[in-house]
Amino acid sequence: MEANDTTDKYNIKAVMRCFQILDLAAASEHPLTIQNVCESLDINTNMAFRLLASLVASGYMVKDDHSGHYATSLKALQLSRNALVSLEIRKLTMPYLELLW
Repeated sequence: MEANDTTDKYNIKAVMRCFQILDLAAASEHPLTIQNVCESLDINTNMAFRLLASLVASGYMVKDDHSGHYATSLKALQLSRNALVSLEIRKLTMPYLELLW
C-alpha cells in the first residue's frame, strides 16, 4: 500500500472539497458562483450548494444575497493571521536581519 493510499483512507471527501472551494476562492479575483464551483470541482449543483452553505454556516465564506455570489470571509483571513503569528516571524528572520547590520 502506498503512502497516498493510507492518507486517502482517512480523508473525508466533503471536507476536502470544502478546502478546494476555499482554495478556488483564494485564487479567484472575483466572488464565486455555484457554476464556478461545479465546473472546477466537477460536482453537481446540489453538492456545490450544500458545500457552500456549510462554508457560509461555519463563517468561512459569505454569500451576497443580491447576486448569489460567494466570497471568503474575514474569518478565513483570521486563519492566515494566526498562522503568521504562530510562525514567530521575528525569530525566523533575525539571523538574516543581523547579516544586514
